This record gives sequence, structure tokens and C-alpha cells, in this order.
Amino acid sequence: MAKLTFEQVRELFHKDPQTLHWHPEEKQTYTKFHDYYQSGYYKDFIRQLPGWFVGKKIVIFKIPGTNDEIARTVQQGIWDLIQEFNLDFDVRYYNLTSSDPLQASIESFMRSSVANGTLNTQKMISLLVNHSYSQKEKYAYVIVTASRLTSMIGHALFREGIILFGLGANRNLTFIRNLAKHEALHLLGFNFAHHSVIKSYVEGRQIGLPVHYDGPCNHSQAAFTGIICPVCKQAFTYYLQGLKQASGINVFRR
Repeated sequence: MAKLTFEQVRELFHKDPQTLHWHPEEKQTYTKFHDYYQSGYYKDFIRQLPGWFVGKKIVIFKIPGTNDEIARTVQQGIWDLIQEFNLDFDVRYYNLTSSDPLQASIESFMRSSVANGTLNTQKMISLLVNHSYSQKEKYAYVIVTASRLTSMIGHALFREGIILFGLGANRNLTFIRNLAKHEALHLLGFNFAHHSVIKSYVEGRQIGLPVHYDGPCNHSQAAFTGIICPVCKQAFTYYLQGLKQASGINVFRR
């Protein structure tokens, strides 16, 4: 099959895979994508956007004992993404203090979720979700802690509106800033893998995209750079435009 442009690949995902004359394995991969986008689940995903996303508010919480410079760097990394795509999200830094009742809640969640210096990711998420339901004002929780996570160094969930950062003793501010930008993509619902995965499934079957795939990208798993490659940047923009068209929620600054 001849190489296709990015726009032509996007158009293909609106066609019935049974009408395409591809290798069976190739068709199976395509069908999974097609069925997902045509499914009721995806339509429900659009119709029932979470309250924090509709309210366009992200709040960074620094757990007491965590380095302030690190928490501020996380905020900057998230803000880098917001500015790059000209998004209309409020990103605030919330410094928990002893007189704040919210601190008691967050610290209680931490005590319940941490054992031997490791934060139980799923337990913390469950507690934060329950807390969010009880709050009138909806926002995404970004928790910055020195504790390790049971899952990975960063863990983001769109529906729940949560990012957990377990940075331990990491003091590499450049890496932390890049990681925060990477996790912010996931927080905003962009859960597709970096284009190297697309390459293995698409370009490897002679459906190549007219770009180089060996360059750096913040959306790669390692998040070793702050640069978002042209393919991921275009895909993320299309994703947000699709949300706007389907739900009426505009996340771009006017």
C-alpha cells in the first residue's frame, strides 16, 4: 500500500474496516481503533466530561515535607503544556498550611496510603475521588510527594482528575518539569502512545506518515525532553478539537 498523509490516515478511521483490502493482522489492528471510535463508550466519554475538565481548573498540592522548588517545577511543567497549546486552564499552586482544613484531609489520605515510604497509588486515588465528590468546586488534584508510588514515578487519570507524583529524592528539575508536561497530556485525556507505537503498527505495514520518527518527544515513555514532536502535537490538537465539536466545551483561549 502506498504511503499516506496524516490526514488520509485520519480519514481511514471513519471507514468500515471490512471494506479495506489489508493483510488480516493489519485489518485487525485497524478494526480495534475503528470500533473504539465508533463505540458507545467513546460517545459516552464525550457526553460525560468530568467536572474538573469542564471547569478548566488544575490545582497543585505540595505535601508537607516535599521540596517547594520541586512542586513549583511541577506547576511550571504543566503550565508549559497549557501555554504551548494556548489552552484555557487555570493552573494554581496550593501550599498546604497547618491552619487549612484541606491539609488535614490530604494528610489523612497520605497516612492511610503510605507504608514504608511507598504510596499506595490506588488507595490514594480512591480517597481523592471520594473527597472530590464532596466538594462543590471541581478541580483536578495534582499531588506532589517525596514518597515513592506503587505504580510509577508519575500517574495521571483523566476521568478522576488526578496526577500523583512520587518523586522521592529526585532533584533533577529539568526531568521533573518534562515529566509534569508529559503527565499533563494524560490528565487532559490524551492517552494514546507516542508515535513510535503508531510507527510499529502503521508504518511497519507500509502505511507510513511523512515525518521522521527518530526524533525526541515529550510523549515518549521516558519523557526525556520538553519537546512534543509534530505528530503528537497534531494528534493532541485534533483530539481537543474533536472534544470541542462533540461536547461544545472549548478548552482553547479565545
